[in-house]
Amino acid sequence: PETELSRVAKATGLMIRPVGIGSPLVEVRVVTDPLQVGDAEVEKLGPLKKHLAKLDLRHTDVTDRAMAEIATFSKLTELNLRGTKVGDSRLSSVLRLPKLQTLNLCETEVSEKGLGGVKKSKSLRKVFLWDSRVSPEGQRRIAKILDPN
Repeated sequence: PETELSRVAKATGLMIRPVGIGSPLVEVRVVTDPLQVGDAEVEKLGPLKKHLAKLDLRHTDVTDRAMAEIATFSKLTELNLRGTKVGDSRLSSVLRLPKLQTLNLCETEVSEKGLGGVKKSKSLRKVFLWDSRVSPEGQRRIAKILDPN
């Protein structure tokens, strides 16, 4: 409901809006100071977990701790963690999201070790890894897994 969106938006400082007219799905993104958004704000998104389709947390203070909450967003199709403090330790839970198609991990501490679950994902189509700890060879391997043709 609209009032729930407004309440969560106010509590988190994040922009929350429907992905389309009449859609029950929402997108969440940072529109103010990204350093004001961290793990606590991600946890406050819990009431939207069945409706959250796009989550853009680029350049925020989000860490591995937020991955447990993000992993409950079962409708999530796009996740942008560019420039966050995310690493390998809890990424596997996010890689199991059933609808996740696009994942941006540029400028993070993520390495090939954290991306082991890519092989098991049935939905993931794009992973962006520029300036992460994944080697160029590792990036080619992951690209081949996502698009074997």
